[in-house]
Amino acid sequence: MLFMTLFRHLFLSLSIIYIFGGCRNDTGQNNQIFQYSIKDINPSSQSYGSNVGPSYFKGKVTLHYFGHFT
Repeated sequence: MLFMTLFRHLFLSLSIIYIFGGCRNDTGQNNQIFQYSIKDINPSSQSYGSNVGPSYFKGKVTLHYFGHFT
């Protein structure tokens, strides 16, 4: 019984060290932003008729979806 308790504590401790030890903040990571632009064809948009891309939304969270419709 004592062995199982010690084993459980050791396993839990090593698991926590493994999980949080793998989380690090790399300041040298590649934060590449792809540059492209496309004409805004939404008539209700503020940017209607102009070309927009990632630089248009600088400092904001964006979602990029490129779907294929047939």
